[in-house]
Amino acid sequence: MLVVGNDSTEGQIRASLGEVENSMTPLQEKLDIVAKDIGRFGLISAITIVFILIARYSIEKSIDHVHTWTGWVDVGNMLKYVLLGVQFSFI
Repeated sequence: MLVVGNDSTEGQIRASLGEVENSMTPLQEKLDIVAKDIGRFGLISAITIVFILIARYSIEKSIDHVHTWTGWVDVGNMLKYVLLGVQFSFI
């Protein structure tokens, strides 16, 4: 392959037909799909991790027979779990 884009044979045919457009190449389309899939996987993983950590915290509290929420300590722990999920989604 020696030329790409508008200089390729396909590009010249499109230009002669007046179909010059800035469309994505097949590779760019595939990479766009892969990037979206990776983003969805990361988001689903982060949400799953947050729910698992919150469930684990609740189970540990019930095992320790502490059935009451202690206010800001529990809010701080929940916030910590949400931040871990957010951090995981950016990895």
